[in-house]
Amino acid sequence: MNWLDVVGASLSLISTYHFTKSYHSAWVIGMFAIVLNTILYWQKGVYGHVLLEAIYFIIMIIGLMKWQRNNNTSVYQLSTKQMLIASGIVFSLFLSYAYFLIAYTPSTIPYWDASTTVLCLFAQAMMIYRIIQCWMIWFIVDAMIVILQWQQGMPFHSIVTFIYLGLAILGFLRWKKDLVHPVADKLSFSIFSSKNNSVSS
Repeated sequence: MNWLDVVGASLSLISTYHFTKSYHSAWVIGMFAIVLNTILYWQKGVYGHVLLEAIYFIIMIIGLMKWQRNNNTSVYQLSTKQMLIASGIVFSLFLSYAYFLIAYTPSTIPYWDASTTVLCLFAQAMMIYRIIQCWMIWFIVDAMIVILQWQQGMPFHSIVTFIYLGLAILGFLRWKKDLVHPVADKLSFSIFSSKNNSVSS
């Protein structure tokens, strides 16, 4: 068994658990996991996830800085309209990235690789702003990644990712306790904004 598989997956698991409790340490632990996971994915030829991990590292830095500046643990949610807009953006990114993987890399699973990559980035970005729907997306993408990792010969990662399914449920339930009601005018996202440029339930 590859030690990168074991240590990287273990650190990722610890980081995710800390996210469910909104601990700032989740970002730091995640950074260490990213370094190991990047090496592993490169060795396995899962190039979409190599790029994903690189972007993750940048997101981790941004997330840590934002959470440190703002100790508010309030949780928010996107409105239905905002989720539809976000879904359109995600689908467009999926098509673009899948084309890139097919045309310019030897990726053996471009569509699967592209879909999990884009969904992971979207979920992680929402986590920075404590948007509760991130856990729903994590549940979906983790189920997909379990299969991907098992097929690519990363059994320990696959088993740990299966545990993530439970953590996604746990995270949703814990964050739901801190959900802001009403959430209108509490948080703004220009990219997802409706007419009044606010997040609402």
